[in-house]
Amino acid sequence: MNSSPIILDCTLRDGTYVASFSESEIGEITEKLSICGIKYIEVGHGLGMGYQRLKPELMKDADFIAAATKRVKNNAKLGTFFIPGVGNKDDITEAKKLGLDFIRIGTNASDHEKAIPFINHAKEQGLETYYNSMKSYTLSPLKFAKMATEVEKAGVDGVYLVDSAGGMFPDQVSEYIRVTRENVKCKIGFHGHNNLMLANANIISSIENGADLIDTTLLGLGRGGGNAPTEIVLYIVDKMGIKNKIDNKEILELSKKVNIAKNSKLDTSGFDLDIIGGFAMFHSGFTETFSRIAEHHRVDLRDLIIKVSEINNENPSDRLIAEIAEEIQNNNSKVFSPRSVK
Repeated sequence: MNSSPIILDCTLRDGTYVASFSESEIGEITEKLSICGIKYIEVGHGLGMGYQRLKPELMKDADFIAAATKRVKNNAKLGTFFIPGVGNKDDITEAKKLGLDFIRIGTNASDHEKAIPFINHAKEQGLETYYNSMKSYTLSPLKFAKMATEVEKAGVDGVYLVDSAGGMFPDQVSEYIRVTRENVKCKIGFHGHNNLMLANANIISSIENGADLIDTTLLGLGRGGGNAPTEIVLYIVDKMGIKNKIDNKEILELSKKVNIAKNSKLDTSGFDLDIIGGFAMFHSGFTETFSRIAEHHRVDLRDLIIKVSEINNENPSDRLIAEIAEEIQNNNSKVFSPRSVK
């Protein structure tokens, strides 16, 4: 077990999927997290550097990062997220110029080779660099470990096991981390979602099997079913007998001050889909496409998600989704419908 895993708070990145933060709020949260002893803080839009070019109404990356760098204290490290295709190498160069310390480069688990040129570029810029293997569960533990050895050779500082759908079980997380730990020397991180309310249990399993970095967010703000809540995980870590230098009580107070009205989890209209997503290992990023096709074919969205995910839960094509929708329509099949979805 790692005697002192690092807590990486990504409220100001993953939390932006469900919350909108002003520049003053970004600065205040960054300052308080760093004063309380959080050493790694991720900032920026959910899909990372360059996303604001696709969504011009969003705050510019430079302004988002500047709001954080102006207020960070205690030599805490600030970083951001990057997806090849959403961002480009110039964005990575800019991240370093803007004063960031680390970057996390993410691709689907089967596309890790696409990340390597960007990992190389980030390292050349002097950034601490991590690889996020999104939808890690689409690889077996052994294939995940093999992938980790390949990105480690590219010079990455660490590789992340990512439960994008929030449906992994603690024993699965244990196996992935354990096998990977046996094969790499770089750091290993865990980023879990909470669709089946297993994020905290999975945090425990990852720590027990040697994870070096743990992702959390205040109030559990995040995509899909949300994340492991920072304010709770800190007490879990203490209960495990792991001492840290973070002021748990002040983090708890900070979580109360984050505008709870911004937490979309208070709106239970999408609660079914969070549960179904975890059950089917379905990434919420496809919800709009599935919803459109389900509505066109007049089939239950939940049934469509489950059936398609049994075939492809990493990157299902529109054609596959439509074919399964037609099949459900023709068979009038019911798979799992706990309650209606508008």
